[in-house]
Parts: sequence; C-alpha cells; structure tokens
Amino acid sequence: MYGFSPDDSIPLSSPPVAPSDVSLLLTGPDSIPRSLTPVSGSPGYFEVAMTVLPGMTYRLDGTVLSRPIHAVTAVPQDFTIQLPLGDTVIVRPTSSSFFDTVSYRFTGTGVALYELRVPGELIGARPFPIVSDSGVLQFFRSVPVETVAEMLVVAFNQDAAGWLQGVRPVQNITGAIGAFGAGIALRRTLWYQCPC
Repeated sequence: MYGFSPDDSIPLSSPPVAPSDVSLLLTGPDSIPRSLTPVSGSPGYFEVAMTVLPGMTYRLDGTVLSRPIHAVTAVPQDFTIQLPLGDTVIVRPTSSSFFDTVSYRFTGTGVALYELRVPGELIGARPFPIVSDSGVLQFFRSVPVETVAEMLVVAFNQDAAGWLQGVRPVQNITGAIGAFGAGIALRRTLWYQCPC
C-alpha cells in the first residue's frame, strides 16, 4: 500500500504506508474473509494463504490510515499452455544460429496480458510482458552448461495488465491509488542441452 485517494496527490515514489496502519481482508467465492499480512522484506506488499480459483471473483476490503478501501476483481479462466507440449521441454541446438528457439502458444478467457519468466542467463531478459498469445522464445546458444530451469507463464486480468505494462493504468481500488488484479500461473520445466 503506497497511497490514498487521487485527490491527496501522493507521489508514486512515496514510501509505503506502515503495515501497522493497514488492515486488509480478502474474500473469495466461499464468502470467508481472510486477513492479509505484510510480506517480510517487501514493504508495501501483503499476502494471504488461500486457493485462488479460475473464473471466480474476489473482493478486497479494509482500511489504510483509517480510510476505507474496496475493490473487486475476477480471475482469468481456462488458461492453458498449448505449446510447448508436455511438462518438460527439451531445448536442443538445431543450427549454427546464435539462438535456439522454442515456439509457444497460450489460450485463456479473461486474459489481458501474459508474462513470461525464464532465467535471464537463458534469454537475456528479466520477466517480460507478452501481449500476443503465440510466438517464439529465443535461447542463447552461448550458455556453457546443460541447464534445467523453470518457465513460468502468468496470465493477468485487465485490472493488473495496465500496471504491469507501465501504461496509464486504470485503478480499481476505491479509496487508494493502485490496482487489485489477479493472475493464474502455469509452469513448464526447460531442459537446455548445451551445444558444447
């Protein structure tokens, strides 16, 4: 939590509100409110242990510096990774090119943005957003050793997408600056076979 309502003109670079001044509840389709707790070592972030179900609506309620806040968001539904197939994807050198490639294709309902997370030593990038639901991943051929890594794909709803893309996001929290969004994560194991 970093600020209040827009008319308070709090810059986005403001330090986060102290956790002791924040009280948040997350309510899912079972109608049971659960308290969010501060994430240790990550000022301004809160978490709760609960199962998030595709296609379901979740509500955030609480107070920040004694001011009430409220937001609602819907989790994307039916998200699948169509390519690459299988739980383990083998990346083998196939040409003399500087890169090796793996095609990907995702599908989902209620998805506004995908984010792909692969270790930087394999693709030379931090997590990056993908607007398209299909394309090709390029892997450096200069990785000197065989590597097994996780590929994580997160499908975000519209409430989260604008904030992740850094464009003028629409905020959906009443009483605070920010967004209450949702996403679904799916994983694949990447087995990069060294061309040594």
